[in-house]
Amino acid sequence: MIWTNEEFTKLKNKDPILLKKFYDIYKEKIYNYIFFKIKKDHPLIHDLFNDIFHSAILNISKLNHNNISGWLFNITKRRVNDHLRKHYREEKYLNKLYQDEAYSIDYVEDIYNKERVLQLQIAMGKIKPKYSEIIKLKYIERLSLKEIAEKTGKNTKAVESLLFRAKATLKNELESASKYF
Repeated sequence: MIWTNEEFTKLKNKDPILLKKFYDIYKEKIYNYIFFKIKKDHPLIHDLFNDIFHSAILNISKLNHNNISGWLFNITKRRVNDHLRKHYREEKYLNKLYQDEAYSIDYVEDIYNKERVLQLQIAMGKIKPKYSEIIKLKYIERLSLKEIAEKTGKNTKAVESLLFRAKATLKNELESASKYF
């Protein structure tokens, strides 16, 4: 769409009628572009979409040329690429984090909340090694009490008792670590 000089000036001055026209003209194109690039996670698409238009409307007075479409798509491309880079880095970091700690990728997906994962790592590092080992055997390797007993050379009741103490200690450490998040 080509804007007249009068419309362009009013738009830069944030005329409500022209801001609505601006939104109505570009909303579908911008939404479709974001949807095409992200391909999933509808709430995220809506968040990016709203963020882009919010930023565009806040900065429209700084626009010094009549190519509004190009300007808006540059904002959109930068925001979407920023999101994709951030998502890629987070995913790469989490995968490395869990490979180092021998957590399975399925377990990572189950507790994808990054803050909780970090809290868990901090807490696991602070508890006694025998406690962290028993928790890993039970909840990460998903061994039964009997299998843990065979692997550790303890009887089932001793394993059960050790697991109980380990979980209680881990819970206390998680509560302490949550104060920092």
